[in-house]
Amino acid sequence: MNETSSVKTKSTPHFAAATLAILAAASGAWATELTPKEVMSRSESSRKVSEITATCKLTQTTKGKDAKLKSFQWWRKIADNSLDYRTLVRFTQPAAVKGEGILIVEKDKAENEVLLYLPAFKKIRRVENQQQTGKFMGSEFSYSDIATPHLDDYTYSGGKQEPCPGKTHSGVACYLIEAKPASPKIQERTGYQRTMNWVRSDNFMVAQVEYFDLENSLIKRLEASDIRKVDEAHSKWMAYRTEMHQLKTGNSSLIEFVTAKVNGGVPESTFTQQNLSRSE
Repeated sequence: MNETSSVKTKSTPHFAAATLAILAAASGAWATELTPKEVMSRSESSRKVSEITATCKLTQTTKGKDAKLKSFQWWRKIADNSLDYRTLVRFTQPAAVKGEGILIVEKDKAENEVLLYLPAFKKIRRVENQQQTGKFMGSEFSYSDIATPHLDDYTYSGGKQEPCPGKTHSGVACYLIEAKPASPKIQERTGYQRTMNWVRSDNFMVAQVEYFDLENSLIKRLEASDIRKVDEAHSKWMAYRTEMHQLKTGNSSLIEFVTAKVNGGVPESTFTQQNLSRSE
């Protein structure tokens, strides 16, 4: 199941404006003007799935080299505070990384706990707050990118509407929101001075994010696609394809959900150091 069916448009300002006017009239999405924080609050709610069990693929594309594929299992569950997630990633292929695991435990005050398990050394290593800008398994995603962004961790501005970027979001209007870390600790953990977020006006899922480093240079771009409603009763959505582009090098990394089951029951014991160190 893909996103809202696409509509081909001519790239002229008048046509784009007319398209947005038609979309607004048809959907009523802009009948009530939303503040930037309200838009991001709806986005947070839209993607807040209580539990996920999935199998995934990570494809790393390096300019001038063959693409590298890694497979992994993914478990995620929200905590009792209905805000912070626990995420366990365990790699299954290729053989060189089989059994390697990553446990991310989100906490308040921007101090997420990230633990790595390397079966070759039979040790668990902690990734400190300032090191969470490092590459997630050698990809263009950082550890902080994999963690879930929280509404109150940022301040917001902007909110104008424009056509969503990307062919897979054609015919959909997006809110354009700037987000800045609300504290130096959050900025240290993420390594970003700010992000620009394109948020769909129909389901409030993020279509694209641009990341600016601490010198305010644009360094990465995330593109989300194959957005599916995974919880009909609570109107929750997931992007089954998320691709991160490193703009300076031309390298990219794609995370794809191959299978996903939501709210199927993930035991608390999944997110323990004992379970992390299992090599299977």
